[in-house]
Amino acid sequence: MAQTLVIQSYRAASTGWLSDCRSSVKHWAEENQYIHRIAEDAAFFGTIPPKLRSVLLDVSTATASDAARLYWMRQIFDDSSVDRIIWVDDDVFMLGDGPSFPPDSQVVLNRELWLFTNSRGVLARRSAVSNALMCIDRHSPFLAFYIWAIERIASGARVEKTTLGPDLLTHWAKQIPFHVIASIPTTSPKVLADVEAGHFELLDSITFGGLTGLRGVHLCGSIVGRTVNGITVTDQLIERALYNLQDALRTQEGKR
Repeated sequence: MAQTLVIQSYRAASTGWLSDCRSSVKHWAEENQYIHRIAEDAAFFGTIPPKLRSVLLDVSTATASDAARLYWMRQIFDDSSVDRIIWVDDDVFMLGDGPSFPPDSQVVLNRELWLFTNSRGVLARRSAVSNALMCIDRHSPFLAFYIWAIERIASGARVEKTTLGPDLLTHWAKQIPFHVIASIPTTSPKVLADVEAGHFELLDSITFGGLTGLRGVHLCGSIVGRTVNGITVTDQLIERALYNLQDALRTQEGKR
């Protein structure tokens, strides 16, 4: 039987909803007989070569994380017999049975539909492919290529916060037919505020199969404390939205 490892990094100060996210991922891993492993930030970022680590941390911890998950994966494959590795961001909350992965897919990524109000006051969406959830098979050449690309980009171009993650993956996905999961949507502040108010139309609109197709949500951990689209993202906002979502799904399940 193929051995699958689920990995995450651990923020020392992560409590409340972030802790709940981590628990949901651990439960999903156990239900699927996956191994679950967490690394503290120091060890996690320590997998990046020192010079590159310094460059990327100067951009943002999120940018350095895009690289660290790849170096950590390579290290694990080198040191173990694991067949595939699944990376899950620490602000992903698993719902229901969680996602499933085709056994023949060597690379699986996550779809992101970011809802926002544009400069004309019209609700708009931006589509991207993200690494919030990423599954890579031992035999895939993608991991080595991705690391090579990051090193080349960082050595010769200006790196922005999302250059090595969604920007690069979205560009590649236009040419490479990756398997992309659409059941774990990214909740922009617009979506979070809608769910926090007890409405689910916006979330439903960015989820393949609507709410019944939800297998998790990617919450806005990286922008807590910021105001985006006139909405200030706080831990309390996320906690209330997550509570309302789980309550709605329980109610929906009870009606079946």
